[in-house]
Amino acid sequence: MLGIDKRGKTMEGGLEIDLEKIENEMSRVRPKTVLLQLPSGLKRKATILSSRIQERFGCEVLISGDSCFGSCDIPCGSLEFVDAVIQVGHWEMSAVKLSKPILFLPVEISIDLPKLIKTAKPLLRSPIGLLATPQHLHQLKDAKTMLEKEGLKAMIGKGDRRVPEPGLLLGCDYSSAHAISDKVASFLLLGGGRFHAIGLKLSTGKPVVILDPERFAAVAEEIDIDAFKRRRFAIIQAISKAKSIGILVSSKPGQERMPLAKLLMSSIIDSGREGHMVILNEISPDALLNLGLDAYISTACPRIALDDSDSYDIALGTPIELMIALSKMKWADYRIDEWGADPTDVVMRHA
Repeated sequence: MLGIDKRGKTMEGGLEIDLEKIENEMSRVRPKTVLLQLPSGLKRKATILSSRIQERFGCEVLISGDSCFGSCDIPCGSLEFVDAVIQVGHWEMSAVKLSKPILFLPVEISIDLPKLIKTAKPLLRSPIGLLATPQHLHQLKDAKTMLEKEGLKAMIGKGDRRVPEPGLLLGCDYSSAHAISDKVASFLLLGGGRFHAIGLKLSTGKPVVILDPERFAAVAEEIDIDAFKRRRFAIIQAISKAKSIGILVSSKPGQERMPLAKLLMSSIIDSGREGHMVILNEISPDALLNLGLDAYISTACPRIALDDSDSYDIALGTPIELMIALSKMKWADYRIDEWGADPTDVVMRHA
């Protein structure tokens, strides 16, 4: 059961959500109605958080039942019903501007740093670049201190305008890593899952070790991207054989890249293929099958094409993968799609 203390701090195991973090913003905005938005992993905590927000701030709360993949993913269709949005579990992106105030309520999940860093140490090469996903960012400075006590040099880089805090790693932006990539020999990532680590290694070319808080044992593992590249090469081959290709454009303000989509469309037409631009709020396997094209290129969140590819029975690629499939780029130039290094310039150079 999720516990809540008198200050509005929710706690369960190593998870912590503190309503005090939005106290000043709520006092300034004074909304009568707010939309409460949570990622899938936290949705079961929505009702208890809703009750606590109503009690603490005296406002009506509407719970968003839609998916929430990040601070780029605001349900714009619901904004007319509320005065503000409270999004749980993500950090603000200053580049995303909307008509209503968006209040970001971070989730902090603590991990056993001393134990995990001890297992990671043999795999690390100093100097070390330190990065964290949003839920573990609060422990990044502690990790730096622990590594330095072990005699290792550690650095934390500052990202671009989409990244509000130094060392923060997003699935669409590795600029915190790029800022120090030429100064470090390896990266240590605080955060579960392999997508971020694979993207980090592809983006920087440096060894990556992850501290995965979801493992029951303390495990630090080095990422091998060969299998990932084999899967992506198969996708590129399928796109190269496609006679009709759809360019997917997200209607979500934080994910929309229409200028890039138009450049990609020009490249498809120039290659003598049939091309169509498709606007979607949420990309899904059923939506693509219903359209009936041979292959698709996503200009929305990079994770859709890369992390969810096994869910699709049809080829779904990234802008860079399309350029390789059209023989406008070489396989040796392959890199991950990210907002911090928008592929628009790459596409223009090779179009």
